[in-house]
Amino acid sequence: MYCKWCGMESEDDKRCTWCGKAIDPSGITREKATSETRPVSDTGNTSSNDPMEVLGEVLLVDKPDTGETDVYSPVETKKRESKLVRQPSVTPVTSSLRLEKYLSIMLILMALGMLVVHFHKDAWLNQFVPLLFISGLLLGVFEVIPDYHDELREDVLFLVGVTFLAGPVYGTLVYWLYSSIRQRTNNSLLVLMASYIVIRFGLGFAAHGIRDTVRYLALPNLSLHPMLHVAELIPLVLIGGGWGVSSFVRVFLDELTDEEKTHA
Repeated sequence: MYCKWCGMESEDDKRCTWCGKAIDPSGITREKATSETRPVSDTGNTSSNDPMEVLGEVLLVDKPDTGETDVYSPVETKKRESKLVRQPSVTPVTSSLRLEKYLSIMLILMALGMLVVHFHKDAWLNQFVPLLFISGLLLGVFEVIPDYHDELREDVLFLVGVTFLAGPVYGTLVYWLYSSIRQRTNNSLLVLMASYIVIRFGLGFAAHGIRDTVRYLALPNLSLHPMLHVAELIPLVLIGGGWGVSSFVRVFLDELTDEEKTHA
């Protein structure tokens, strides 16, 4: 079932597995919308006489079938033509298409970042910080994951806490186990953490090699020094900050698109 709040396909029929909001069973979903068909006439013809389908577009013409030829003045003809509503066919944006848009940009940025870090190991942090922010930003702008809302507060606080104590890998694993026990997993946070871990692994491998990177990812952070635990939260804040800003950026981009359509 598709969630009417974020538009994502939920594995749970009662609560969205992406945004965590309750799914209204009485709401109209995409499955119902796509299953609607035209009314069948008495003769068995499913086509309608009102719309004219031309090259994937629907031209709505309000013209009665009187059998006579109507003659209009040039002014009336222009008015009638201005009332014609042209509705181009729109291709639905699926989850896979959103993910492809995100990956098409992030893979290029990751490849460039790993190339720079491979030859300039001191620039590792300079590549790691912006990539985390950009990743969170693009995940929200392309709607790979829905926007942050207050219902995620409990999940975010729990994930931040376990990441502070054990690091990103074990923090994500503990959060997944916790969500499985309560039978309510927020996929948005899991996607966000997966992106964080992939970026950390890729840049760490290019800068320090596979052994150091695997050691960092496989071993939990059991240090007694508090600053080392605080350092685990900095990347989480960066990628989460990009995710939070994405809602404002998307609104700004939508306004620009509407202005271009208006001028066109």
